[in-house]
Amino acid sequence: MKPHNLILTPELRKTSKSPSGKLIKGTIEETKPILLELLKGTKIIVAVGDVTAEVLISIGIKPYILITDGKTKREELSEWKRYEGYKEVRAKNEAGEISKEAWLSIQQAISDFSDNIRTHLMIEGEEDMLVVPLQVDLPDGSIIIFGMPNEGAVIRSVNSETRSFYVDYLSKMKRLD
Repeated sequence: MKPHNLILTPELRKTSKSPSGKLIKGTIEETKPILLELLKGTKIIVAVGDVTAEVLISIGIKPYILITDGKTKREELSEWKRYEGYKEVRAKNEAGEISKEAWLSIQQAISDFSDNIRTHLMIEGEEDMLVVPLQVDLPDGSIIIFGMPNEGAVIRSVNSETRSFYVDYLSKMKRLD
C-alpha cells in the first residue's frame, strides 16, 4: 500500500481504543518473563513505545525496529533513550494521524532488515497510530509489541488476515494529501 498522510475519522476513533492481539496483563516486572518466553524464536520483532522498547532491550530482546516518541503515558521523558547498534531516524507524526513521512520511514526500516540494520524511529509527536502501517507492511510472522498503560503489553502477529483488516482500516481514514 502506498503511504499517504491520513487522519482518524470520528467513527474509526471509537474502534481504535480497543486492543487487539494478545494482552499480557501485569506490571512490567510480571510481563518480562512472559514476553521472553513468548518471543523465543521470533525473527522479526517491532517495539512501539518508549517503555516497551526499554523493557525488551533490558531482557535481551533486540527488536529490528523501535518506534518511540520520547513520552510515556503522554508525559515527556527527561531525555530520549538512545540504543547502541540502532540507526536513528526522526520523523513527525501527530496524534490520531499517520504521516506519510513516518510511514515511509517504517518502509525504509523494513527494507533495512535485509542488511541486518536495526532502526530506532524517533517520532516527534505521537507513535501510537504507527502500529497500523506496520500491520500492512511487515512480513507474515512478524510480531508487534506495544504497551497498554496500567494494563500490560499487547503482542500482535502479522498475517494475511490482520493485514487485510488494516488495509481496510487505512482505506477508511481521511486522506490529507
